[in-house]
Amino acid sequence: MRQHGIELIETFLSMPLEQLSSLEGLTDGDIESIKSILEENVEIIEDSFSDLQKNISDDMDEAEETEESEENEDFLKRNLIRKLKKSQKKAMMNQMLRNMNARNAAAVLQ
Repeated sequence: MRQHGIELIETFLSMPLEQLSSLEGLTDGDIESIKSILEENVEIIEDSFSDLQKNISDDMDEAEETEESEENEDFLKRNLIRKLKKSQKKAMMNQMLRNMNARNAAAVLQ
């Protein structure tokens, strides 16, 4: 194949049958067999360099969004904990006031 300028599988697979048939040393049966074997066993990835860069950029953007989402989630958790603590403090103070009122009322009744 190299002697005919074919160095890449993609080149071979993209050539029309007429052009391949004109290559010396290859019969139509050989060409069909080679194409069949390659098509069944080789996956050709056609991403260009710019496509790869875009995919990487998209992956990085997604990672940043995930990071921002996690930061927001952390903020919400901290805020919820702060509110719960504040609520607990209020409940404890109310309980203390009820206890003090109960003691004062008991002292008055005595």
